[in-house]
Amino acid sequence: MTNWWWWPIGVLLFDVGCFIINKFLNKNRLNILDIIVIPNWIGLHYTMGYAFGLSYIWWLLLAWLIVGLLLAGWLMSNTKRWRWQKFWRNYWRLSGLVAVLLFIF
Repeated sequence: MTNWWWWPIGVLLFDVGCFIINKFLNKNRLNILDIIVIPNWIGLHYTMGYAFGLSYIWWLLLAWLIVGLLLAGWLMSNTKRWRWQKFWRNYWRLSGLVAVLLFIF
């Protein structure tokens, strides 16, 4: 049986590795927050599953998607500065930060 704490350590090492690689290779257009989103959510799903025997991450992702859809509709209809590409890139980055915050909790 796998211990639940292997997943957070692995994701933390992946995040730190991406940060170090991104620090030395500044020529790419991707930010570290663009890269770590999916591994963080997968690691969070397995961590919660191994620690508690049940993972509610997919329901949290569904709720987060609904929040994103509501924000997209409101921001793109009420303000002219938000293009859909800019919104979804910022939303993608914010999703990575939400996953990191959930890992901390």
